[in-house]
Amino acid sequence: MLLLIWVVQLYIYPSFRNVKERAFVGWHRRYMRLISRLVGPLMVGQLLAGLGFLFSSISLTNVLYMALVIATWMLTGLVAAPLHKKLQETGKGSETISRLIAWNWPRTIIWTAIVFV
Repeated sequence: MLLLIWVVQLYIYPSFRNVKERAFVGWHRRYMRLISRLVGPLMVGQLLAGLGFLFSSISLTNVLYMALVIATWMLTGLVAAPLHKKLQETGKGSETISRLIAWNWPRTIIWTAIVFV
């Protein structure tokens, strides 16, 4: 997830601005389908790992790991997914893309922190 989130943050999301407006909805739909196949299992794996850590030993490190994983799920579900939905429904919007990039920084930082926990 660490490498993927940094690639998304620094290259993929900013590249949304370069997709032609008339092609954006189809391009975005394909991007979402493909990235979901990669990100979904990784996020589920992190959640299962966190639960496994907690069941094996309730320690500060394990609780922190799980809290960070939950934070990424919350930001994904409550912020990133609705912004992607808006892009899909309304098409290319520079304000929405900028909000997506800005809101993705906390997820990028949290996923980076998970590696160190």
